[in-house]
Amino acid sequence: MTGRIIPFEKAKDFLDKMFSTFPNGKKYFGDLSGKGEPLMNLPVILKIAKYCQDKSDELNVEVLPTFVCNGTLLSPIVAEILQKNGILFGVSLDGDKETHDLYRKDKNGEGTYSEIIHNVLQIKNREYIGCTTLKLGFSFYSNSNAPVYN
Repeated sequence: MTGRIIPFEKAKDFLDKMFSTFPNGKKYFGDLSGKGEPLMNLPVILKIAKYCQDKSDELNVEVLPTFVCNGTLLSPIVAEILQKNGILFGVSLDGDKETHDLYRKDKNGEGTYSEIIHNVLQIKNREYIGCTTLKLGFSFYSNSNAPVYN
């Protein structure tokens, strides 16, 4: 396993099991979220996305790879790559700036809230970026170019 993201073969096996267990699905979502930061292994995510696209074509239904990241590696270039490859992604925040920065720090011990907000605002097409916050206890998806934070 590279980092803490699921290896491609395990993801493929899981997706194949999903297709065989639920053969009449109208749409499939493969959530790559879990332990660790998914963007630490972008090549595997892209390989999984390609497999999902191949299965979409084969099954004639949408097969969408998804994940939630911490937002620190989410540059405009990375976001564009994800979007062009049909990958749905969200960003997690642990509440407002004060709360988030108390728990989420970079390698220098600094809070990451402002960096994440900056990264999200730099994304050209933000119409469908998901945001999860633990303090408020709910998730929402934005369908506008408005910022997805308070």
